[in-house]
Amino acid sequence: MMGWKRRLKIVLGGLIALVAVGAGLIYYSKPWVYPVSIKDPGPTGIRVTSNGLFGNYYPAADGKRAPTILLIGGSEGGLGLHMTHFAKGLQRAGYTVFHLSYWRAPSQPKRLEEIPVEYFEKALVWLKSQSAVDPERMAMAGWSRGSEATVLVAARNNALKAIILGMPGSHVWPDFDWEAPWASKGTSGWSIDGKRLPAVSLENVPFTLDPATGAASALAETVKTPGAALPIAGVSIPVLMICGAKDNIWASCPMAKAMKATANSAKKAEVSLIEHPDAGHVAFGAPAERGSKLHKSFGNFGGGTADANQAALENAFPKMLAFLEKSFEAKQ
Repeated sequence: MMGWKRRLKIVLGGLIALVAVGAGLIYYSKPWVYPVSIKDPGPTGIRVTSNGLFGNYYPAADGKRAPTILLIGGSEGGLGLHMTHFAKGLQRAGYTVFHLSYWRAPSQPKRLEEIPVEYFEKALVWLKSQSAVDPERMAMAGWSRGSEATVLVAARNNALKAIILGMPGSHVWPDFDWEAPWASKGTSGWSIDGKRLPAVSLENVPFTLDPATGAASALAETVKTPGAALPIAGVSIPVLMICGAKDNIWASCPMAKAMKATANSAKKAEVSLIEHPDAGHVAFGAPAERGSKLHKSFGNFGGGTADANQAALENAFPKMLAFLEKSFEAKQ
């Protein structure tokens, strides 16, 4: 008869093989990869693929020159549902909106790495040539990683009259890839004139399955890289920031408060902050119809419940419109 030691070795060997196969299947399928979405602009919008740009353009309903928003998302890439819903909400409010993708769309980088800031400035130039755009009333809104690009553009481009930062970062963060979101090449998310910008290093941030702990650890690294701080002190136009205290993607409220303090010290721009104590990372954009599939999805990731995030959106959206109206009036 087979000895018990040999039987044990066979059983353990089989288990190890099963674990290895399972791990291989999991890695091959990569369930952690956030699916990229390229939403159709629908009947009120136009897909733009000219001049090296990729996005959905939503001209004001009356076709006349209107105040205009350049809108960009974050690490989701592409043209996702959340920002598409926001763009259409702004269009219904009387704005011309260009929802611009900068990675994960066709012919665009697969990594968020050294994206040229000039790409967004090219979009502003393109917008100025559109008949439904008032070039004297242009603003930019960026969510999450897109907030970094928005500040970088505003600090060096005089085409903008206001910016809105949703769940903002206070620094330039490193490269990012959904294939291996836990790893960084040690480069930067953005570049200017072909040179990568200094970025916060995540080398010493331990991997954790607890998002809140990871966000706190990453925040602690910002003090080690002062050169990566976003140039908010160089922004001379009105700034509105919106954050959620239960954001577990990153520490948007502490970072927003740090930027506000820096801007206040510089005394160059009027900076406002809306902080939602019960909201998470998705509490930026336009509110959904209560009870809808989109409303229910607000609680799927990023912290906060669906109802808390919906309430934050209902609170902030009219305030964003009022902020934009005031900012544009001041520049006329």
